[in-house]
Amino acid sequence: MTLILITDNIRANLNPHLNCRMYVCLCKAVTDRQIRETLSGGNACTYADIRRELGVATQCGKCGQMAKSIVETVVKKAEFTQAV
Repeated sequence: MTLILITDNIRANLNPHLNCRMYVCLCKAVTDRQIRETLSGGNACTYADIRRELGVATQCGKCGQMAKSIVETVVKKAEFTQAV
C-alpha cells in the first residue's frame, strides 16, 4: 500500500500533526482526517459506519486494515476521554 502525505503549510507551524493528512483510501480519496472527523462528528462510531459513510474498503480493499486501526484508535481515545 502506498501512503501519501499532504501538509497545509499555512497552519503547520501551530501544530504540524493537525494539518498533516494521509490518504488512507486512494480509490475513494479518503484521508485519515476525514475518518476522524466523521467519527467525532457523530455520523459514525464503528468501522462499518465508516465504510458506509465514506466508502473506504469498498473497491480494492487494501485500505481496510488502516481504516480499522484509525477507527479503533479514535474510539478507544473517545472512551477514555469520556470516562474522566
